Amino acid sequence: MAAIVSAANCTVTAGGGGASIVTKSGGTAGAFDASAISAAGLDGPFVLRVKPTGSGLCYVGVSADPNAGILPGSIDRSVQINAGVWRAADAGFLKPGSYPVDTFVWMRRAGGVLDYLSGPTLAGAVLRRTITDPGGTLFFDSAIATAGLTLEVAFDVPGAFASRRPRRVLTLALGF
Repeated sequence: MAAIVSAANCTVTAGGGGASIVTKSGGTAGAFDASAISAAGLDGPFVLRVKPTGSGLCYVGVSADPNAGILPGSIDRSVQINAGVWRAADAGFLKPGSYPVDTFVWMRRAGGVLDYLSGPTLAGAVLRRTITDPGGTLFFDSAIATAGLTLEVAFDVPGAFASRRPRRVLTLALGF
């Protein structure tokens, strides 16, 4: 798990299941002057899972340099979340297609591609967009405009998001 830290005007606390809770706690309402980033990047496959706990405007995604700035254009690959809908964005430029934020928004890097998905679990998420993997080390990055907006964020290797099946107990009866 890559630790999530405040870059500007955010409070970051521990959430359940290894997630972080990011809240815009300072700055100006309506201005992109708050950001949280990951303290470390990931070189190989990763999964980013994001869920807003309220309605608001933000961009969340991955960057090669999360310290490049706190505006949406400084995030290499992201999604814009706005009033219950999300859209893919490249360096702040919105891409076609909009989807409801009914559970989680996911970004997954594996096999030379970066996938954008949505759904309650990674295994059951619907693929919405696929692009060529930009490669290199990528960090979680964000730009938050809405005052008080809270996001649940998890950024880790894919195995951390694998569905766990209940353990089964095998009972053998031996007769003599």
